[in-house]
Amino acid sequence: MKGYLFGIISIFLFYGCKKDNSDTTAEASSAKTVLFYIAANNDLRLDALESLNKIKMGYKFNPNHRILIYLKTESNKSHLLALRHHGVDTLYSFGNDNSSDPKFFKKVISYAQSVYSSQISGIVLWSHATSWKPKPKMKSFGQDEGIEMDIKELAKALPDNMEFLVFDACTMASIEVLYEFKNKTKYILASPAEILSTSFPYDNSINELFLGIDGLEKAAANFLSYYENQTGLYQSATISLVQTDKLESIARETSKLLLSKTLVYPFNKEKIQQLTFERSGNVPSYDYISVLRNNYTYNEFLSLERAIQEAVLFKGSTKLFLGNEIVDYCGLTVYLPESDDPYFDYYSSLQWNSDSGWSRIFKGEN
Repeated sequence: MKGYLFGIISIFLFYGCKKDNSDTTAEASSAKTVLFYIAANNDLRLDALESLNKIKMGYKFNPNHRILIYLKTESNKSHLLALRHHGVDTLYSFGNDNSSDPKFFKKVISYAQSVYSSQISGIVLWSHATSWKPKPKMKSFGQDEGIEMDIKELAKALPDNMEFLVFDACTMASIEVLYEFKNKTKYILASPAEILSTSFPYDNSINELFLGIDGLEKAAANFLSYYENQTGLYQSATISLVQTDKLESIARETSKLLLSKTLVYPFNKEKIQQLTFERSGNVPSYDYISVLRNNYTYNEFLSLERAIQEAVLFKGSTKLFLGNEIVDYCGLTVYLPESDDPYFDYYSSLQWNSDSGWSRIFKGEN
């Protein structure tokens, strides 16, 4: 989940209540639509409104760059908003639908696509998240009246052929999560560790979302720079930009490595870089290359390391995260099972496991 609420001194509500269906047809075939899905009917509601203010402040109007924002910050209603040259209009208001219901999520996407009669080029998913963590205690994305969405359900609800997906949510740059979405989008921008409740600096990154891969790399660099220039615990960030069509190579090389030399439980965890720092609620995630470096010889995992480096187009981290030192950072995390691991059955159902065979390292599966 988004790490540590640091508080907001003031919030300026800027969106109107007017329903406006004008200016909803495509102006040009090259137009791009980006949808923000902000599920904040939880303790992040004030932070969500602050993110909205930053989006508005940073957005430079372009008729071919369209921004739609689904916003829920209270139980009984939510809104689909559109950024216009004159400000923000409310296109549609929903009732008490749960924003973490996959069917409702898909409904919002369908409505957003119909607004401009066009494909959504990118989606920003803004909320709490816990990587791939399954039931019974919680699921993975969003938090609305105690309900969260499983990543497999989330992936099914997303449209196909998107240019990018951004997770403004914690711990979603794990190989398990990224692999589940690899057939939905070309690029994924996410954090292996938690994201502070201050979120992305949208005031200097929002327009980059329309500029292809170069823009996504700039947005990632802006994110890292923003947190590097903070002080104290605010100076905490990790970020990765991943090319999804390279992920199958990681699974293939992982499978080869495990077939040649499967990690035997208990494996060496002592010096591996852990990248989950808010331990309650999260599954522990570890830097992928740090796992390899501490359990294999370099020649054994060289091909896998190359595959990881080719998939991660941009990576960066602050030196410390909530006071914890980050020594090893490759941009991807992976799960290491515990003794008598309760997640074995669920983990075995993930696409990542099907292609990589990572569950071989769970106790009793050698």
